[in-house]
Amino acid sequence: TNRRPTMMNSLLPLLLLDAIAAAVLTPSTAFIPAASDRNAPAGAVGTRASSQPFFMTSTVPTPEESAQQLTDYMSKAHEEKLRAVADAEKKLKGRIEELDVEVSQLRGELASKSPTDGGVQSGQSYLLPATNKALAESVLKYREFVSDYLVKSQREKAKAVAAAESKLRSMYEAKIAQLEKAGTESEYAEKQP
Repeated sequence: TNRRPTMMNSLLPLLLLDAIAAAVLTPSTAFIPAASDRNAPAGAVGTRASSQPFFMTSTVPTPEESAQQLTDYMSKAHEEKLRAVADAEKKLKGRIEELDVEVSQLRGELASKSPTDGGVQSGQSYLLPATNKALAESVLKYREFVSDYLVKSQREKAKAVAAAESKLRSMYEAKIAQLEKAGTESEYAEKQP
């Protein structure tokens, strides 16, 4: 039975979060052609002005900007996950309702038959052991699976958010400590004759 998520499925949100944090929190270098390069004909050589740089580095975002970007991403990912869970839940509930209708139809058909038509002797149930009982059990198992899945996915999501918060907190605390240390060293250097 494949009811439990694989290890890769449970690590996927953490890997994505780590990759996004690395992309958001590190400076990027991008090629930005000079204005004269954009208008130059194909194959033109030496049209770039010497005062314009060939490569430009983007500025490093502030911790507040990085945190805001991560918060925006996480809220968007959370909304998408909630939407996906709601869609899956809706489909699963629809399937359960279909199975419930099928079970009730089979019970109605069996109840409408007389005991002599179906070969059922007195004292026995009108439920066919191979159909109604199996369908009822499959509906119950399906409900258990859906409820377990929803609970586990919410727990995994909470763990992933807590891990991301912890990682960011420790990273920023280290940066703050480094800046405080640099500030005290510069104050000490200023006081020395």
